[in-house]
Parts: sequence; structure tokens; C-alpha cells
Amino acid sequence: MTQNLRESLEVILDSFWLGRLYISGGLYEGSIELVEVDAPVNIPPRWPMIAMKWGVFCVIPVETGKVKAAREALRGFTVEEVFTGRGLRALLEVHGVMQDRGAHWLHLHCDEGRFKPQRGNGARLLTEEDRMLCDRWTKEYPRAIGPYSYSYANPVPFGVVEDGELASVAIVLRYDLPLWEIGVETRPDCRGRGYAKSVVSLATRYILESGKIPWYYIDAEPLNVASIHVARALGFVEYAETLNIKSI
Repeated sequence: MTQNLRESLEVILDSFWLGRLYISGGLYEGSIELVEVDAPVNIPPRWPMIAMKWGVFCVIPVETGKVKAAREALRGFTVEEVFTGRGLRALLEVHGVMQDRGAHWLHLHCDEGRFKPQRGNGARLLTEEDRMLCDRWTKEYPRAIGPYSYSYANPVPFGVVEDGELASVAIVLRYDLPLWEIGVETRPDCRGRGYAKSVVSLATRYILESGKIPWYYIDAEPLNVASIHVARALGFVEYAETLNIKSI
């Protein structure tokens, strides 16, 4: 990038994301860069990205044939305005996608120097011996993140067990990328007890020891306050925002 805004870890992330977005030169402060792509730019978990923002920089990947429409739809927008409900609606319209399929995410990452481990609550790796616990969780919370979620990413599960049942689960999604993603879910009746911090802490340690970058994303509109509190308490810092199309 044109300014020395990031430490070494961010340089790795910048290189990765800008490469995926076909950006080879510098970005200018306050600029909105439209780039033509042959196919959707997907980010974990395979939801097409329609805009990415780092502070005052914004890149918008647009499939061939839609660049002119995107430029017209965003005429007069500032970087910040792209990342509002109005900006998301404009981009979804360009892509011909229903408004309820839009997502605005805040992405965070961590490194060894920032990491603030949270121990306790009996958090541990879940193994084959925990299969019955995991099966019951999946049956009771079929739409929630669980030990078997996103099997295509070879997940590694961690959990807290309370009264013979899983109370909180975190999984590490091991993509073939420099970053590995963390997903977390806590049973509604067990929230507010620090369980999420404990399992995410174990997941973060596992990723760091594997030589990968811990990656954590949350809903930005409305902001998932509890989730961002967990991330920040463990030392995660904000890296970027994205607008995405939800998978069906």
C-alpha cells in the first residue's frame, strides 16, 4: 500500500487480500477502486465479496460486464458511505441480488504479541470420546455453529462441558490460506459466564502454534457487541470490513 500503516502481520494480510482482489499497485487515501474480475471473489465461508475496506481505502470487485453499472450506482459515494445500508443496497442491486442476502462484516485478527489468553472453565479440545455430546449439540442446535460445522474446512472443535452437556463450542476452520477462521457458539442459558472467551482462547492458541493467522469476523450491522467483546478481550484487533452476498 502507499502508506506504511501496518506492521509485518498486516503486510502479509494485505498482500493476500490485494492479490485476491487483483490489486498490484498502491491505493490512495479516500479512494474507491473498482476492479473487474472474471468470477466472484469468495472469502470464508465461501460468500462472494462485493466490497472490502481498510480504514480509508475501499476495493470493489465487479464481475465482467457490471463495472459501468457499479460505477454509476456508487457515483458520489465516499468510502464510508459505501459501507452503509445505502451502499450495500446499491451494490446488491448491481449484482441482481435480493436485499435480504446482504451482509456487512467486521474482520479481526490476532498475533502472538497481542494475544491475551483466557484460561479456565474447563475448556478443552473435543475428541472422538465426546461424540455423543457433539451429536446432542448438533441435534438441539442444527442451525448454530457446532463441532461438525463447515466440514469442508476440516474443523477442529474446542468446548466447555457443563453438567454433562456442551455449553460452548469454538471451531477452527483450516482453509488452505495464511489465515484460519474461528467460529463460536454458546448455549443461550450459558451466556455471560466467560465460556466463549475460554474456547476462543484455545482456538487462537491452536492457530498460532500451527503457524497461521487467527481470523475472526462478526456482524457489523447491527454490531454483535458480545462477540466483539470476546475478540477484543483476547487481543484481536480490527483489520477490515467487507460487504458480502449471503450464500443460500
